[in-house]
Amino acid sequence: MMTLSRHLVLFRIERRKAWRLLQSKVWIQNTEYAAQRAILVDVDAGTISQEELFARAEALLEERVLGPAATATA
Repeated sequence: MMTLSRHLVLFRIERRKAWRLLQSKVWIQNTEYAAQRAILVDVDAGTISQEELFARAEALLEERVLGPAATATA
């Protein structure tokens, strides 16, 4: 098991924010980020439970990015 320092985590978050800002400046739509935001909205609304999010996070993200039909064939 690996552990990360708080500083390293904060650096990673800031770097991701900067990358998304650069993408938005050149009109690049990040579909994965939009899917992540939509999933979090559903969790806040109670459509998806936290337990389901923790258990199936990657599958939920794939369903949002690729569509449910694409994940059924994979």
